[in-house]
Amino acid sequence: MLRIAAALFLAAHAPPTGQTDTAIARIRREVAAVNAQLPRCTRDSVDVFGFSTEGGAMEIYRCGGAVRKLVTHFYGETGQAREEWYLSGDHPFFLFHVDERYDHPFGRVVRREEERVYLRGDAMIRWLGSDGPRPPAGDDAQARLAELSDVLKDLLDRARTGRTDAS
Repeated sequence: MLRIAAALFLAAHAPPTGQTDTAIARIRREVAAVNAQLPRCTRDSVDVFGFSTEGGAMEIYRCGGAVRKLVTHFYGETGQAREEWYLSGDHPFFLFHVDERYDHPFGRVVRREEERVYLRGDAMIRWLGSDGPRPPAGDDAQARLAELSDVLKDLLDRARTGRTDAS
């Protein structure tokens, strides 16, 4: 009963579909603008340890001194992952995540999953997985948002300080 009430509350307070579509279009334009701007940005690279068993690397793109994009690569024996974070100030507005799984340790890729997360403020407004759209509100979305927030906080700290190890 409580879940039904929560779902009804979220549905009643969710932005109308037209507003969400407009926000998604705006985010897509901003992603394209950031990518177009990258050749004029400064690019730094740092190793990132503590996220995966075989380490990782992060590319930091700063435009006008502000971090606009983080590209991370995480390596493991059973797969690898890549994340592209798009930021305005220290606030993310889009995440593209690719997870690839190997057929055996350090083998060939046999499964690839993608995830796209559209954000406005501290809220998820669209969440797409390889299996299609997922509800951007609810327990799963809130758990994923909390997880992403923790990851981004650590990545931004590493981008600012050059720190490579887990905190």
